Amino acid sequence: MKKQKKGLIIVIILLLLLIGAFFGLKKWGEVREERESSEKVSYDLTSLDPESVTGFVITNSKGTWSFEKTDDEEKPWKGGDLAASIETLDQDEVADILNSACHMEADYRMETHEGLEEYGLQEPSMTVTFTLRDGTETVVSIGDENNAIHRFYASVSGDDSVYCIQNFTKIKLDVTESQLTKSEENSDGSTATDAVPAT
Repeated sequence: MKKQKKGLIIVIILLLLLIGAFFGLKKWGEVREERESSEKVSYDLTSLDPESVTGFVITNSKGTWSFEKTDDEEKPWKGGDLAASIETLDQDEVADILNSACHMEADYRMETHEGLEEYGLQEPSMTVTFTLRDGTETVVSIGDENNAIHRFYASVSGDDSVYCIQNFTKIKLDVTESQLTKSEENSDGSTATDAVPAT
């Protein structure tokens, strides 16, 4: 009788352990599902092939900077507007800016909203206009900053949604003359900016 009691107790304990393991695994599954669903989502604001771009124009607080594709392999980009005054255009920098502009990502997207004017997109502080090989244009507009999430509102032509992009995306497009000017190399391989004035 005692042996039967002891055996029954062991069975009950094992059953309780199995039930506990079942609910533990179920809870873990729910937590994992919640984690996966809350993972950071990104949206493609632009997804363009830089090779298909024949020209692009950036308008920012400093003015308008335009760039036109040429047939020159060594100097594939020609500057216009404010960029036209730059004697030695940094071709690598132009290509880097274009690549960043062609692959802009957003953290948030609002498919329904109160209107572009509510986000500074009716009169944007910055625009990027791409001209593609097939003659079509794509325009990206960047508006006000959302101070709560430290993001800028943005929109793209052909899409009614309002997006939020990170600060560094806007900073990359806020080009300056010094940023676009290629540094001259000295005979020792250093650039002009590396040179230390004599005392």
